[in-house]
Amino acid sequence: MSELDVNNADNNADNANIANTANTANTVPQAITTGSTSQLSATTATSIPVATQRGDHKKRGATHAKAAKVAKTKTAADNLADMPITEHLIELRAHLIKIMMAIVIALIPMGFFFNEIYYLFSQPLVTSLPHGSNIVATDLVSGFMAQVRLCVMLAIFVVIPFILYQVWSFVAPGLYQSEKRIAIPILVSSILLFYTGVAFAYFIILQRALQFLVTIVPSNVVSMPDMESYLNFAVKIMMVSGVTFEIPVFVFLLVASGIVSAASLADKRRYIIVGCFAAAGVLSPPDVPSMFMLAIPMLFLFEMGLLAARLLIKRKETAIELSD
Repeated sequence: MSELDVNNADNNADNANIANTANTANTVPQAITTGSTSQLSATTATSIPVATQRGDHKKRGATHAKAAKVAKTKTAADNLADMPITEHLIELRAHLIKIMMAIVIALIPMGFFFNEIYYLFSQPLVTSLPHGSNIVATDLVSGFMAQVRLCVMLAIFVVIPFILYQVWSFVAPGLYQSEKRIAIPILVSSILLFYTGVAFAYFIILQRALQFLVTIVPSNVVSMPDMESYLNFAVKIMMVSGVTFEIPVFVFLLVASGIVSAASLADKRRYIIVGCFAAAGVLSPPDVPSMFMLAIPMLFLFEMGLLAARLLIKRKETAIELSD
């Protein structure tokens, strides 16, 4: 081999090394670029599911919280349902004992004011009697027993809020949260309406009814009512008036429970008016003014209950629209 051939071989080897070096230099940036692009795509592809997963986690958290709340309510209801009847009776007895103790506690101080309490209670009759007439006691023990009965009734009347609270405490564990939210306003309004009805009977209906009954007595008859008969008469009127003033609560419960609709009650208003006057004629004292004084509040209270029921329906419809 000549010297020239050796030189050419060396030149070709050098050219080949230079070409390989250039190819390697071009390949490395491409690999780096390709790797960066792949990493960016992977990062972008990963970031999108992460945001979606966060939203899903929030929704799942809210769903789990709601499910836990429902499960807790159902568990309480199931536990109440699993209680044997003896435990229910024991709990009922405890509430009844508390009610009796409250009545006795309210009755003890009234025992020192028997005469004063009956004097105030009998004022509507005393002011209606003609001059020279008085209330009499036709039995030896009727004077004492009338005062005791009056004080017991007054004690029950005073502790009615506590009695209803004990009833609520016994019933509340079996109610759902939505039912409790409705029951509490109904309970409070029932107490206020009952007291209002009793006060209305004492200050308005009873006075007018007694004046009418005394004036229709013949002139040759001396009106001297008995203590027991007056007590029974007055308590009956006040209880009827107190229950009558619960009409808004009855109407509201009928509509809220779905037994009747507000629209059907409004359509039957003319029949309800006739029914109110008929009930007032039976329950009120036997005079026309007393019948009107009881029937007109009944109609007004019916309209109040109907209005409250319509507001409840409107609120439910609004809640349904917002949830959709």
